[in-house]
Amino acid sequence: MNPASLDVEEETQHALDRHLTRRRPGTCQWIAKGRFATLTINQPRNGKTPVEQFDTAKKGLAGAVTTETVSGVGADAYYVYFAGQTRAGLGLVVKKGSSVFEVRVYGFDLDKAKPVAKTLAQEAAGKI
Repeated sequence: MNPASLDVEEETQHALDRHLTRRRPGTCQWIAKGRFATLTINQPRNGKTPVEQFDTAKKGLAGAVTTETVSGVGADAYYVYFAGQTRAGLGLVVKKGSSVFEVRVYGFDLDKAKPVAKTLAQEAAGKI
């Protein structure tokens, strides 16, 4: 699946106040003044499906990385961010059916990053 085909451009522009899109295979990135967001579609890797990767990562992260379950996005989702950091970036990893994707936002305080990531993830999940 191509993340650009999910067409979340308008929501991303609103969240970041500006946009410049750079696309790489499997990833879209939007950049604005001091803020950016990425949407990455997980691909099979090392013999594991995207869902297997999701399940492993969700239970295997600990220590310096914090995971926090999120409701209202896909079948299962969790935030991931560095423990003790407030602006180091935030990821929201979402599982929906056999697809897994991650929205990452940077340049926001953690309390503002969560709703931005969730809004973008809900929009993307609705198009999968």
